[in-house]
Amino acid sequence: MDQHKPATVVDALAARQEAGRNESAQAPAGDDVVQQAIGSQLRAVYDEVVRLPVPDRFLSLLSSLDGRQTAPVAGKEQES
Repeated sequence: MDQHKPATVVDALAARQEAGRNESAQAPAGDDVVQQAIGSQLRAVYDEVVRLPVPDRFLSLLSSLDGRQTAPVAGKEQES
């Protein structure tokens, strides 16, 4: 049997079905394969998102919020 890593979760699930083993004997190894595939996909998506630039509109919003003072909480007196 080929021991290559599946490229996607779909590939992992397909490989698990093709193995033709009963559920109880295959569950731990199959679950590990699926978890590894999911982890790889999540890391790839996360890496893409981290590399994206922050939109100008969001930077502007953060800048305007940094310039504001927080409003006093009701029932508390503001310290001078």
